[in-house]
Amino acid sequence: MADPTLPGPQIPAAPSSPSPRVPSPWMVGLVGAVVGALVAGIPLLLTRSSDGGSGGLGASHESLSAPAALADYTPAAKNNKVDPATIKRITTTETTSTKNLSDAYGGATAVVRQYTDASLQNWVTLEAVRAESPKPYYPYVDPAQIGMAKPDQDVETFGQVNCLVHYTPVAQGQPEPPDQVLVMTCERTSAHLTVRLRFASGDAWHSPADAAALTDKAWSQLA
Repeated sequence: MADPTLPGPQIPAAPSSPSPRVPSPWMVGLVGAVVGALVAGIPLLLTRSSDGGSGGLGASHESLSAPAALADYTPAAKNNKVDPATIKRITTTETTSTKNLSDAYGGATAVVRQYTDASLQNWVTLEAVRAESPKPYYPYVDPAQIGMAKPDQDVETFGQVNCLVHYTPVAQGQPEPPDQVLVMTCERTSAHLTVRLRFASGDAWHSPADAAALTDKAWSQLA
């Protein structure tokens, strides 16, 4: 009898065809055990670092300390212009973010630190972790299809630094303002270290090249 769940005409099997051989219970159990062991081992392979430590993407527990300064930027929590309540909030944020960053990389050593310039107008957050990271990703958008001069986001590369940038929406054919570009993050990564800068408020982050140069400087202080 044809199976009504299958589309199209069906040809019934010949009655003389031999029935398939049913594996013995012990064979089924053996295969299941082998497959189970392989599946269980996949996460271990994905999270085991090349140096024998725990954590994925080359994660290690080598020590890591935030730089005392990044060019003209110093730790915000040590700036005497910052009020005590803000310093407390910054310290709590840095401690929690450091733990979250480490957890995201399988327990690798990590550090998060907020920096600001003397005017408190430009802020940047350092994220460093003893592990490798993939290249920044952004959803593809064809600006021509939506009548824009540039996509909403893009990744610009400067040497070994990749910067995720945001473009202020400008219609095709319209002049692009000089401050159209806003750098969101820049990062540099290797087999056992990722250095990422997150750029917050301020007018200093309209130049991806300058943001990449600051990221390179942070890298040289931590590598």
